[in-house]
Amino acid sequence: MALTDAAVRMAKPSEKTRKLADEKGMYLLVQASGAKLWRMDYRFDAKRKTLDLGTYPETSLAQACDKRDEARKLLAQDIDPSAQRKQDKAERRDAQFDFDAALWRIPKEVIKMREAHIVPLSKQVIEYLKELHILIGSSRLLFPSMTNRDRPISKNTVTYALAHMGFKGQMTGATVIPICENVT
Repeated sequence: MALTDAAVRMAKPSEKTRKLADEKGMYLLVQASGAKLWRMDYRFDAKRKTLDLGTYPETSLAQACDKRDEARKLLAQDIDPSAQRKQDKAERRDAQFDFDAALWRIPKEVIKMREAHIVPLSKQVIEYLKELHILIGSSRLLFPSMTNRDRPISKNTVTYALAHMGFKGQMTGATVIPICENVT
């Protein structure tokens, strides 16, 4: 039986995480902490997988159903929805820098705002970013860690560098790193 808005709203946490089934593989995962997470189980290449469809109440029942239906359409085309999501994310990151227009468009989802943030780029910054790309190669990160190329530089490293440049107390790595983690 399909879930209703009322059932989702009234779902209360218990001592253990529990699943409230909807249909077509989708369910609401109600954690002991009270978090409510939309999930969809599916099989691809003979493997069981789980797709994250969002968090309630940010993602409504209707929105979760739409995401589930989109995922099922991909599966019908023999496309893994998780792999497709990763590819879409990478393409969005690549599209953030527009060197021709000299703009960096940071999507609203990355900075958790109502609108995207647009940063004009000087010629010097564009030259620096192009040089940086040569150094970091295929890394998905703008500033990868020296010890692990799949992880961003630490917040402490950024805070130290900012302090060394004269920004001590004005800005920290905690404000810079989330943006740098989502850029290539």
